Amino acid sequence: MRKLWCLVKVDFRAMLAALNFGRSKKGRAGGIGTLVLLTVLPLYLSGVYSFLLGEWMSENGALGFLMPVMALLGIFMSLMFTMFGASGIVYGGRDMDLMLSLPVPAFSVMLAKLLALYLENLVFCGLWLIPAGAALGVYGGVSLGFILSMALAVLFTPFLPALLGALIGWLVAFAEGRLRRKALVASLLYLALFGILIAGGMQVNRLAGLMMQNAAALQHVLNTWLLPMGLLQSALAGSFPALLGYLAVCLVPFLAAAWLLSLRYKAILTGLSSRAMGKA
Repeated sequence: MRKLWCLVKVDFRAMLAALNFGRSKKGRAGGIGTLVLLTVLPLYLSGVYSFLLGEWMSENGALGFLMPVMALLGIFMSLMFTMFGASGIVYGGRDMDLMLSLPVPAFSVMLAKLLALYLENLVFCGLWLIPAGAALGVYGGVSLGFILSMALAVLFTPFLPALLGALIGWLVAFAEGRLRRKALVASLLYLALFGILIAGGMQVNRLAGLMMQNAAALQHVLNTWLLPMGLLQSALAGSFPALLGYLAVCLVPFLAAAWLLSLRYKAILTGLSSRAMGKA
């Protein structure tokens, strides 16, 4: 655990360096500006949207759908902000040969990388959920169980965009290590994935319309295709088994992905290095 914590700190500092946290005043100012933007933007957007949507849903007796809708929007938007750097966070770094030569399992190295990606998503996605929880509490009431469930949701929901970002990073790194013209391939992949996210975000916005037309159909979607959001909805309504299920749905696939990706970690890094050497 101590080795893992040290690796997480190294990767987290590397992530901050990628945000232009440099030693110069200009670098620190740029990094702080980026961090402020990532902090203020989700709070403002989610605050405005959550309270408007919460008031409307409360008047129509559908307040229970507020958090699933807002959580989905937060996941999509967080992924949009972080997916472009996911490949660099997971598979980048000049010290990877040194890291893998240390007496540390590849799983620990990969898990540390993914945890750094999780921390990046926590800044946006976690902050996005706070105003949504506040709106739900204002219009629906607050209890100790609700506060506990909301706090855990803020901490665990960012595992979902971090997992998706890690898979996108693996796809880009795999393509760059196997194909020629890696810059073109990466750009096309990012463009296609960004288009998919935009389309998905538009579908989330249509959930409110589906709620008005057929709330039962929306609830069925939450209990099947969007099961994590259905579990979150039940957890905030006071279901302890649903809370445990939601935490497991967020964390277990994240850990499983870290283990599966670690199996091919060295091979992908070797492919990237050989491609770079061949280009040089």
